[in-house]
Amino acid sequence: MRLARREALPRRGQAPVAGVSARPLAFFRETWAELRKVTWPSVQDTRKLTIVVIVVSTAVGAFLGLVDWLFSVIITQVVAR
Repeated sequence: MRLARREALPRRGQAPVAGVSARPLAFFRETWAELRKVTWPSVQDTRKLTIVVIVVSTAVGAFLGLVDWLFSVIITQVVAR
């Protein structure tokens, strides 16, 4: 369903984006209230997930490096002929 151009634009005096208050102080209060509701990970979870990210990033980097090297060798062989 497409909105008509008039419906998509905010009226005078309304906030330009839905859900964002026109008053900055109220916006930050609401943001802070939402941040209090967040369940933050424990230090142990953060360490474990950091190690997972480092290992996966290293593995992907090594794989892409190997693929790049193989393509380099293949292209060099094709061009040298």
